[in-house]
Amino acid sequence: MSNAPLLRANEITKTFATGGGLAGSKKTITAVDRASFTVGYSENVVLLGESGCGKSTLGKLTLGLLRPDLGSVEFEGRDIWTLNWREFSEFRRNAQIVHQDPYTSLNPVRTIYQSLAPAMIQNKVTSARDAYDKVRELLTLVGLTPPEDFLDRYPARMSGGQMQRVVLARSVSLRPKFVVADEAVSMLDASLRLGAIDLMLDLQQQFKMSYLFITHDFGIARYFILKSKGKIVVMYLGSLVEIGDGDSVIQKPVHPYTRILMEATPVPDPKVARQKPIPKLRSLEVPRLEETPSGCKFHTRCPYAIDRCSTDVPQLKEVGTKLVACHLAERFS
Repeated sequence: MSNAPLLRANEITKTFATGGGLAGSKKTITAVDRASFTVGYSENVVLLGESGCGKSTLGKLTLGLLRPDLGSVEFEGRDIWTLNWREFSEFRRNAQIVHQDPYTSLNPVRTIYQSLAPAMIQNKVTSARDAYDKVRELLTLVGLTPPEDFLDRYPARMSGGQMQRVVLARSVSLRPKFVVADEAVSMLDASLRLGAIDLMLDLQQQFKMSYLFITHDFGIARYFILKSKGKIVVMYLGSLVEIGDGDSVIQKPVHPYTRILMEATPVPDPKVARQKPIPKLRSLEVPRLEETPSGCKFHTRCPYAIDRCSTDVPQLKEVGTKLVACHLAERFS
């Protein structure tokens, strides 16, 4: 294996047209703006940011479900959009997704067996009997035992936690190298979230795959990264603002947005919470993507913004062991 990462995003940009009704004019929104990061072999990367900042779009770009307008996505050193159809099909077998909502991820008129078997029949096994045995193994692997109790069930007869385990089983059924977990635990009850994360990490240990774990919850990001090691990528309004080793970002975040995300995470002990007041934002309103601020996109809300922040676009630069896009990075490092 070379030193090249498993996946590399190179300055990828994705825009969408919106509006244009009977009397309106079309506008362009930039969902992902010149994003660059890597995912190594068997590495975990947490993509963290508020809802609507472009995280899911970035995840779809890495999977080849969307094509970037600018930049490239490389998988094992090759631009995925230069692959022929056979090579692209092989890439897609190696790059899977866990969707956010288990209730809509499974076809309601198919049994669990019917949802899991087709991919294996096409790619891994040669007979229906082998497919049946493999589905049983998958269900056992994700803790749905005895598997015979679940094979002929429909999703409506399963809980949200059970359905998410089925979705996890489907994502690893072809032994992928890369999995995008898009808010994979946000629809689960709080009591089930940590168990689902532990299951994901157990599957990773067994199959040696890499995760791009997308979340808006700093607490969940902290648990995931501290259990597994890896790095955190922080996103705001389509731009990556901080990238670094997970421990480093958690212990000493640099970008003001990352700092505020961390400070806003609920603390069980009220005394500790009172000792760490959250910096007061200049505005609670998140700018619309159609009206992205000039300069630093966070400057309209940042409590530390200076005049330069409203005019100059910050670029990711090395600050200690991290990459940070902030004009005031040295002040907080």
